[in-house]
Amino acid sequence: MIKRSKNYIFFGIGIGFLALLLIKSEIMIGVVREAIDVWAKTLVPSLFPFFLLSEFFIYYDGVQMIGRLLRPILTRICHFSDAGCFVFAMSIVSGFPSGAKYISDLVERGTMSREEGNHLLSCTHFSNPLFIMGTIATLSLQDKRIGILILFSHYTANLVIAFFKRKHTFSKVKTTKQQPKEKENFGTFLTKAILKTWKNLATMLGIIILFFLITKGITTYFLMSTFQNALLSGILEMTQGVLKVSHLMIPIFYKGLFITLLLSFGGLSVHLQVLSFIDPVGLNYRSFLKNRAFHVVLAGILFAVSFFLFY
Repeated sequence: MIKRSKNYIFFGIGIGFLALLLIKSEIMIGVVREAIDVWAKTLVPSLFPFFLLSEFFIYYDGVQMIGRLLRPILTRICHFSDAGCFVFAMSIVSGFPSGAKYISDLVERGTMSREEGNHLLSCTHFSNPLFIMGTIATLSLQDKRIGILILFSHYTANLVIAFFKRKHTFSKVKTTKQQPKEKENFGTFLTKAILKTWKNLATMLGIIILFFLITKGITTYFLMSTFQNALLSGILEMTQGVLKVSHLMIPIFYKGLFITLLLSFGGLSVHLQVLSFIDPVGLNYRSFLKNRAFHVVLAGILFAVSFFLFY
């Protein structure tokens, strides 16, 4: 009975969007173009090089090398393994949902246990620093000071979660003795790495287009204020929501606070992208979702305190 009710609900939603596509086809095509534009101008330049680099590091044993360099700091504070140190550092510089991608790759290869993978999912949800300081602070808000406070609050909240959820040891990866595989020649590896990277980016594009269309569909059928529109957009697809919030006619404190909260949650679009990475390797999405709630609260408090102390 419940399953049938869900089917009816999704069928009704589908019919509603089909009607919208037929009646307002020009508007919906414009929304798709906007989604592709955001993907091409924001995500591809920031994620493609890091996704490709991660393939190099993982395949050519760079994970352990980078992990050893960061071990004196991160292992002491958060009790990460070498692989965990690699994921944490790469997630900071590349932004979400790359953390989920790196974790799933390492779990799949047997370099990291699922236990540590689930722990890292809770504390590697970082927005790209270039997006915060460039797109949000410089271009949209035109205030680098507020960008620094957003960056500090967003990143520190993750570090607090990592510290308080740390364990002294994680379960070791179970491995079986196998004959060592010969490395592929560089050309073959590079081709496979590029194809895998574009496949991941194409999946993300499809999800972003879907949520842009959902947002437009809801705002078309229901009358909303500009604030409600921006907040809904951010909950569904973080990038467009953050940009809409930055253009609201509200005090700078509230702009910074709402942007911090939206970045820390990530938007359902990012959540679905994360799920697409972690589900094939059996990682726990519920734990990720629960920790995003903690992240939102911690980051909001840190932003409010730092704003009144330093802005």
